Amino acid sequence: MKFMGRFTSIDQKPVLRAYIHQAGFVECYSGSFNHAWDHLMNVLNAPPEGLGSMDLAFACVWGQVSTGDRIVDLLGYSDVDPWPGNPGFSGWVMINGVYSPQDEITCEDTIIALGKEAEYRRRTKNLTQYQTYPPSIPSIRDIE
Repeated sequence: MKFMGRFTSIDQKPVLRAYIHQAGFVECYSGSFNHAWDHLMNVLNAPPEGLGSMDLAFACVWGQVSTGDRIVDLLGYSDVDPWPGNPGFSGWVMINGVYSPQDEITCEDTIIALGKEAEYRRRTKNLTQYQTYPPSIPSIRDIE
């Protein structure tokens, strides 16, 4: 996996875990976690329809070097109650803050990270524990 870092926001609805991918990090976000976070928050200020009804959200923030596009792959978990449930997933690709329906909703690096998150989530007691204590994944650092 080629992620630069990870953010967790327990103040968001839905609860959010976001991974910053190295693809386009320097070119599209000036190599700044703050720029990546600000872009993600701008996207979430006008979320795609349906995201607000999700229990959890997972995001991959990256950039398309050839076009300079800032991209957020959003995955929403629904139906985690009773915990841990067997959630359904919805997906949205946001390009420069605008929902853009795509055949491909994310990359394999994101699927691998999502799988690690899912395995960890199923070992936690509840949503509070899951959102407060992210899983330990070697080479991924948490950004405050």
